[in-house]
Amino acid sequence: MDRPNPGHQSTQQASWQRLVESHETLASNRMKFSITLSEMSDFLSNYVKSKEAIRRKLRDTEQRYQKAIEESESLLEKARAKYEVQCTEWERLLLKTGGGKPDGAFASAATSASGATHSTTSSAMTKTKNVSNAVSGIFSKHKGSTQESLERLGQEAGVKAKVANEAYKRLLQQTNSMRRDFYDVQLPKILASVMGLIEEVDQFLKFSLGKYAYTYESAILADAITLKPMDGAGMPGMVEM
Repeated sequence: MDRPNPGHQSTQQASWQRLVESHETLASNRMKFSITLSEMSDFLSNYVKSKEAIRRKLRDTEQRYQKAIEESESLLEKARAKYEVQCTEWERLLLKTGGGKPDGAFASAATSASGATHSTTSSAMTKTKNVSNAVSGIFSKHKGSTQESLERLGQEAGVKAKVANEAYKRLLQQTNSMRRDFYDVQLPKILASVMGLIEEVDQFLKFSLGKYAYTYESAILADAITLKPMDGAGMPGMVEM
């Protein structure tokens, strides 16, 4: 029976040791690659959170301006409707006050009717005249009171219409000012900030992808050099020994 060759055993042990070291090197390369990816992931996550906060701030700013304009437009519409109602009421009262005056028509009609009747006694004519004057006086006083009331209501309606008109003009100026400020100043600023944010994120994404590609290529190259070094047989030669 042949005795084992000590030189051959030592060569196998050395090859096995180099093979184990190669596997440890491969594991170390993969571990470094994993750590680098984890760091990149954490950095990307924090970067996204910060840029998302900026994006939400820009969105909330735009929505706040839009909401303020919509509320002002709603108030403007209510003021316009109120102004139209006050103007309509004022016009109606003006037409009433200018439509006619108390003229004692009822008394004239009563006097004409008494003159057109058949001849009666003087006492009957006197009684009829007194009743006619009393009735016409009552109606004339009532009409005068109604006319004054209408004139007073018309003046009050005119004041209300003027106040509503001033409120409408004030809200109209305020709304137009808010619109000009938003569309001419604030909205361009917001859009410029959004475009700058998009460009910054695009550049950072390109940088991150380039860094990942370089890290991945470096990990593959390190594995390749470990498996097949430039100045040695590499892992296949270790197995064949």
